[in-house]
Amino acid sequence: MKNVKGMMVTVDDFGGFVTTFRTQTASFENGKLTSVIIRHPTVFYRYIGGKRFLVYADEEILKRPFGKTLTLAITVNGNLTNDRLFGDLFICNVGKKNQPTALTEKDIKLIRSRIVKQYFDYLPTLYIKSECKEYL
Repeated sequence: MKNVKGMMVTVDDFGGFVTTFRTQTASFENGKLTSVIIRHPTVFYRYIGGKRFLVYADEEILKRPFGKTLTLAITVNGNLTNDRLFGDLFICNVGKKNQPTALTEKDIKLIRSRIVKQYFDYLPTLYIKSECKEYL
């Protein structure tokens, strides 16, 4: 088992859709995330502030039609695209052979600098802005 320091993004859907961003260590077994929060992990690669990261989301939450809170979205020229992730996420670095590796303090500051607030139906939502690779 391998432990990796990353950014945990959690959504409290019952307490007013409050999103928190904190550093946390997650366990990986044979390269797969083992987490109580993200029960059915699926992996995405996203560019945040020009750097490529691994992003783990719960596949079951992404399939749900209701109760979604935006937590990471690709933007082009400052505008949201349809490429959006919802619910809890775990973000870490990409190592050799696309294996998860720990975030550095510089990475954590970079991710935090990309957190924005936007209003959807009068509700403030915090999410991480990501970019398309072809626009970098």
